[in-house]
Amino acid sequence: MLINKIGDMFLLLATSVVLMFSIGSTDVRIANIVAGSEAENYSFIFGYNFLDLIAVSLCLAAAAKSAQFGFHTWLPDAMEGPTPVSALLHAATMVTAGVFLVVKFSFIISGSALAKQVLLFFSVATMFFGATVACFQFDIKKIIAYSTSSQLGLMLLAASVSAHNLSIFHFFNHAFFKCLLFLLAGIIIHELKNEQDIRRMGNLIEKMPFTFTCFLIASLSLAGFPFFSGSISKDLVFTITDHLAFLKEGNWGGTFFFLFLRVSSVLTLVYSTRLIYYVFFGAPKYRRNLLGRGYYDATLRTPLYLAPVTMLTLMSIAGGRIFKKFFVHSEGLFVGVENDVFVCDFAQEAILCHEYSYLS
Repeated sequence: MLINKIGDMFLLLATSVVLMFSIGSTDVRIANIVAGSEAENYSFIFGYNFLDLIAVSLCLAAAAKSAQFGFHTWLPDAMEGPTPVSALLHAATMVTAGVFLVVKFSFIISGSALAKQVLLFFSVATMFFGATVACFQFDIKKIIAYSTSSQLGLMLLAASVSAHNLSIFHFFNHAFFKCLLFLLAGIIIHELKNEQDIRRMGNLIEKMPFTFTCFLIASLSLAGFPFFSGSISKDLVFTITDHLAFLKEGNWGGTFFFLFLRVSSVLTLVYSTRLIYYVFFGAPKYRRNLLGRGYYDATLRTPLYLAPVTMLTLMSIAGGRIFKKFFVHSEGLFVGVENDVFVCDFAQEAILCHEYSYLS
């Protein structure tokens, strides 16, 4: 609750300054143009201007709402709610609101080098931190929750280099496979009589083969396995950020950046594999209740699950490829690193970035 109030405070600060420069207009289109051009002309403190104040405040508000590193503590606590609520709020709506905020105010944030550096720090730190913590959790919902935090970092990483369409593209794909993971976790918890500790599960592949198949597909999409939805958007983000990190020779920061991204990506595969092994392949360690009955009859008995789970599974496989044309266009994408601007061509599935001149 406190963390969200901190985020609200930064959002209120940004809104107040925007209204001051946009002559009281709350229209986002007008506020972006007017406030962005006017605020840059007025110094604030330490050599920064009011545009930097607005942009950084928006980034901090987004970090709090999207459970970024340092603001993440509320996310695992929110997993106490019902699993369908978790699937809705923590996969597609509430936590992704911060990403949408950054993209919506991209005109202002892209004009501030300081804000993009703040976004870059939060995104890389959150990707690594969320993936690392997920590897050591035993609550099935908390593993998925920290996974969500890590994936949100990837979305903000794309936004930090002004690749906002890629940020929304992964936002779109993530909603399907993460919602599917939450729903499947809810099915497992329900069938195991509200058990959430993966150490007390095991060998459910024999009892719940359909659930296992869907869970495996969602995990492969999450880990960026080729041909699944998650891989399409993740590969685009990784490729463009890796390329931009090495545009300058002798850039040791780019090497460090590259390693962090790769380690975070590998950790995603690690905690996904660990989760599948404990739940579906490990030796069964079902806890018996006071009457001496266990969960050996666990199965997917309710047919009402089948429709939403099947739809989400299909979208986790092919959704990214079907809807890619709505987010990525062949004519190119403008991205910014520090004070340099580059144009990246997505034609023929390859990304070629070269320096772009405003005068051309």
